[in-house]
Amino acid sequence: MTTVMLAERAVGGRLLGSRPSAHAIRDLIEATLQAGDQVVLDFAGTDVTQSFIDELVGVLVLERGEDVLQSLVFRNCSPDTQTILHFVVSDRLDQLSQSRPVH
Repeated sequence: MTTVMLAERAVGGRLLGSRPSAHAIRDLIEATLQAGDQVVLDFAGTDVTQSFIDELVGVLVLERGEDVLQSLVFRNCSPDTQTILHFVVSDRLDQLSQSRPVH
């Protein structure tokens, strides 16, 4: 299990808000998942934006499907972070279900 301390990647304090910063972290997550390891995302001491979470987690859901969530552990999420995570994951899962052909 690999833990990513997101506070260490915050620029100028606590805020994790940009898509480019999330993309760099997502690259690390993807490499870890590819190696078969689980990833713990520790949000202690951070504030996040919806754009950041969408780039970090939403893209993983779109690319790998719902099963990727079994390999991700979210720790120390504030209520705001929990709300954003829930919204982004739900939105991307809806998007996935609409893009699949119905039999």
